[in-house]
Amino acid sequence: MHRLLTHTGQTIEKQAPDHCLWLGHRVMTGDGTTVTMADTAENQAAYPQQRAQAPGCGFPIMRMVVIFALSTGVVLEMAMYQDYPALLEIREVRIRVQQNGFRTREIIVHTSLLDDVEYSQEDIAALFRRRWQAELHLRSLKTVMQMEHLRCKKPHRVRNEVRAHLIAYNLIRQVMSEAASRAGVQPWQISFKATMTTLVEALPVLGMIRDPADLCCVLLACCQQHRVGDRADRYEPRVVKRRPKPYKLMQKPRRDYKPGEA
Repeated sequence: MHRLLTHTGQTIEKQAPDHCLWLGHRVMTGDGTTVTMADTAENQAAYPQQRAQAPGCGFPIMRMVVIFALSTGVVLEMAMYQDYPALLEIREVRIRVQQNGFRTREIIVHTSLLDDVEYSQEDIAALFRRRWQAELHLRSLKTVMQMEHLRCKKPHRVRNEVRAHLIAYNLIRQVMSEAASRAGVQPWQISFKATMTTLVEALPVLGMIRDPADLCCVLLACCQQHRVGDRADRYEPRVVKRRPKPYKLMQKPRRDYKPGEA
């Protein structure tokens, strides 16, 4: 499953046209995240719940690092990284944030791109800002594809469930890349959720016709219509609109609750 995941990601990324690259480079972005899973003894042993929670009151939690391709958004690798090189030469770039509404006013970026002529401060700032797309990719995986809470009850099946989600995600990204290439736009300008919905509706029809080529053209044309809105410098306050339900948190194992006790 892991080899299949990396193979799909690398194959799709190699097909990305040159105009999708950043200054001729195939850039990778990484971000960490967590997912919970079915509360079984096996899962708790492999991926223990948070220490602050009482035993039996939390869910097993897996911590992972996901590496995305900047140009296409596909997953290139997923793992837990523990080793670092003994010595790494880096360049420090100080960036002043001028946009109104942004909380951070100054950012210090560390990069291995040492040539300040070929890679200017403005180039590094623009690239660092695009790193936010990794957050959006994780949202697509965890919210749109519902990977936030896994269902399997054994650790090895949990790991394959994660990889299955990532492989399906890459295949959706491949359709987005093909649709974007035909439309002459960037892959990240096509809606992930709309593409997934279009695929779900079209796949049953693909198995019923002799020549799926025509339907594939229609599918890509439909995906091209769903563009992501241009929301540059949009202010996003960290507040929620929907009120949570007034239930108490579980503070002891389920078996210790009596019938009718709240």
